[in-house]
Amino acid sequence: MAVLLVFICLIGRIFYIDVVKGREYQSRVLENTRNMFVQSAIAASRGEILDANGNILANSVKKYRLIIDIKLIGQTVKDGDTETTPYIEPTLRALGGVYGADTEELRKLFTDEQKKNLHYYSVLGRQLLTVSEADKFSLYKAVLDEQIKVQQDALEEIPDDEEHAAERMAAELKLSGVQRERRGIVGVSFEEVYVRYYPFGALGAGVIGIPSGSGEPSGYGLESYYNDELSGQEGRRYSYWSENASDYIQRSIIEPEAGNTLVTSLDINIERAVQGEIDRFMELYDNYAEERAAADHVGAIVMNPQNGRILAMAADGSYDPNTMAETKEGDTEMLQVLANYCISAGYEPGSTIKPVTVAAALETGSVSEDDHFMCDGFEMFDETKIKCAEEDGHGLLALRQAISYSCNDSIMQIAAKTGKENLCRYQHVFGFGARTGIDLSGEASGILFREDEMSNMELATASFGQGINCTMIQEAAAIASIANGGSWYRPSVVQEIRSADGAVLSANGGVLEKKTVSSANAEIIREAMRDAVETGTARYAKVNGYSMGGKTGTAEKLPRGQGDYLVSFIGFVPYEDPQVLIYVVVDEPNLAAQDDSRFPQWIARNILKQILPYLEIEPDEELMPENEILLSDIDHP
Repeated sequence: MAVLLVFICLIGRIFYIDVVKGREYQSRVLENTRNMFVQSAIAASRGEILDANGNILANSVKKYRLIIDIKLIGQTVKDGDTETTPYIEPTLRALGGVYGADTEELRKLFTDEQKKNLHYYSVLGRQLLTVSEADKFSLYKAVLDEQIKVQQDALEEIPDDEEHAAERMAAELKLSGVQRERRGIVGVSFEEVYVRYYPFGALGAGVIGIPSGSGEPSGYGLESYYNDELSGQEGRRYSYWSENASDYIQRSIIEPEAGNTLVTSLDINIERAVQGEIDRFMELYDNYAEERAAADHVGAIVMNPQNGRILAMAADGSYDPNTMAETKEGDTEMLQVLANYCISAGYEPGSTIKPVTVAAALETGSVSEDDHFMCDGFEMFDETKIKCAEEDGHGLLALRQAISYSCNDSIMQIAAKTGKENLCRYQHVFGFGARTGIDLSGEASGILFREDEMSNMELATASFGQGINCTMIQEAAAIASIANGGSWYRPSVVQEIRSADGAVLSANGGVLEKKTVSSANAEIIREAMRDAVETGTARYAKVNGYSMGGKTGTAEKLPRGQGDYLVSFIGFVPYEDPQVLIYVVVDEPNLAAQDDSRFPQWIARNILKQILPYLEIEPDEELMPENEILLSDIDHP
């Protein structure tokens, strides 16, 4: 009964403390400890980005921010009846001696009403220290510790007698001075931060992107799309101190968790070849016909058409992410620099879309492989004449020749047979008019005609890639599906995500989303594209010794009749089992006549000549004798 009575009283007391007086006591505790508790974040290492061969494309380098606790350093200590501030001067001498900090400016902090109670103040502003630089502070204190030990040893060797009293007093004073100096260094810490480093600089920057200064996605690249995977989880440091302590009396740490690693399908060696050829063109034709850049834009994509994986993606005007300033919301100029031309720029593709038009016609039974078309050089729509590139006409052409000779007249006739509904439907089937879903931020969707709003003339122009709008990645994915026999794979850059300790968290083997065309009809179009490289408009893309298919594009830009063109080439190698698809776009080349598709062909050929041997893709044809076409190049057209 006695124990039960005590227990009941205890419960009553707890209830009184927790419920009745709980808020009052909580307020007292907070009032007493609010300046005795400090918490700070411990940065997590952002995950690495690797290429397909394990080369580091992006990683995080540990650095340090020099932090002082103004409240702790500036606290007063009672020495008898006198209050002193024993920590300010020793700490400032240390900071000035080691890092050249402005001690006069720092001294003002301890009397500044707005700052004197701060537990966190960055001494060097935005300047960060390397590991070796941060270690210098510990070395400074270690030197003082060694001096104390030396002074203590020296004092012990002095006899404790009257004869040596003066000598001992001098030694004790010297020792005391060093000890005070050492004890006076408090409230200095080094906050770990991670700086993103890109070993290859501008190479691949358009795909990799950069994290924004706030840690939120910048809007472009892998750094943005996979921000949550890369970011990791920051840790926390909790520190307690008392008014009379010269340093923190207790620390508690929750360790950070590093971000995951992205293993991409990019190959830095292929990326180097692609970027090199783009840069060479931009240098050769700078101020060539006019006082302007070699082109408004040049972009190139190298893809594996069997699974949609991107091997390389580059454009002109690439930036070095190591020297980029932090992105800010609304900074349109910065976002334009970061934008990846290959996925974010919309344009009229021109004749590279003709294989899609023919595929729609074949799939719907609107035409057959045996059909022929008479090209007289134009088609009339009311009073509007739409011309073929061959103004005198190609004459009678078979279906395959309509592609290989890139005959607008024949393609318009094919589109008329196919009809608006079927053409619009198959443009969607091939992925135009919608984002491909590539794992990069900033992808555009393009613009197509609506069937119910399309005129007969718009049907005709859409059939050869004018009046509609697409992106490079849409075109590449569409033609890749023809090259591989009819399978449309979602384009991708990341093939594997690993934890910081190397465990595979997810893998992407290539996402097959749909069939675009039957294998039989795909083969008809593939043969036409092979003819285009062998004897048609794409002969300048031919890599001697390799079978391949391809298609050129020459799109007259709006407003029409101004002489402004976007020229392009898309092709695949080798013909029987395509392992590489390449797409090159040159927007408004700086030439006297811009409608010259040889230039994207030459860029593509030069890239292929470098990467096919590197990928160990063996030649599958006998070498042709050198001729004018094979010997031509961008530097001697």
